[in-house]
Amino acid sequence: MEHATLSGAARAAIEAIQETSGYLWSKGWAERNAGNITHNLTEIWDPAIGAQGPLVAYPGIPAEAEGLVLFMTGTGKRLRELRDPGTAGAVVRFHPAQGGYRILWGGAGDPGYKITSEAPSHLRLHLEMVKRGSPFRCAVHTHPLALIVLSHHPELGRDEALLTRSIWQMVPEVRAFVPRGVGIVPYTMPGSDELGEKTCEVLLKRDVAIWSMHGATALGQDALEAFDFIDVADKGARLLLDCWAAGFNPVGTRRSEMEELARVFGLPGDDFGL
Repeated sequence: MEHATLSGAARAAIEAIQETSGYLWSKGWAERNAGNITHNLTEIWDPAIGAQGPLVAYPGIPAEAEGLVLFMTGTGKRLRELRDPGTAGAVVRFHPAQGGYRILWGGAGDPGYKITSEAPSHLRLHLEMVKRGSPFRCAVHTHPLALIVLSHHPELGRDEALLTRSIWQMVPEVRAFVPRGVGIVPYTMPGSDELGEKTCEVLLKRDVAIWSMHGATALGQDALEAFDFIDVADKGARLLLDCWAAGFNPVGTRRSEMEELARVFGLPGDDFGL
């Protein structure tokens, strides 16, 4: 896809999404049309780019989203198709007062193009990040296999403190690069406002929100940073599952060792009470 019409910053953000989508597909985390990626471009979007297309009806957009410009993957689109981001994705501007949004770029000129069905969750996340002055502008939702398996565990899947401790202990990098741990969103109907609200609550204090028996979501300054949080957390989960598959419970790093790691590298404190 030729990006000559995009500003440098917007082009870089979309290229990061393009690169990340390839990683998600190669890991087996993006079967069929699973997963979605959105990036808030409002601050870097050139208003001269993109004709004001027809209004696409989309009821229920929060009033504070007026003028919000997001790159969003499309409903029914496959993440592997983001090798051409203007086909599987689009840049849209929201107009809640008019009851919908307009496509500014992408969508492959498809008059039937519609944004991801998880748009309510993503909208809430982006609005909350702006409200709180967070530098995070990208949200990645995918289906990491090991984390989904652990979400089915009768104990770990219901106890975010136990789950976080269990994957932190597997290798120092998990404690270092997922320093706020993982939170659990109990199974909630995909695409619902309720799922968005619960995900927001979790990601205000955790690096990864596990959607129980569904997938995981993380935020970052770009798609690659958001992907890193999920990737590292899933590594800890895979190592734990490998130990169990080999027939033993892992020894794990001691609490004192993790406390030392946090102190030396200036990591956030453990607020789980572990």
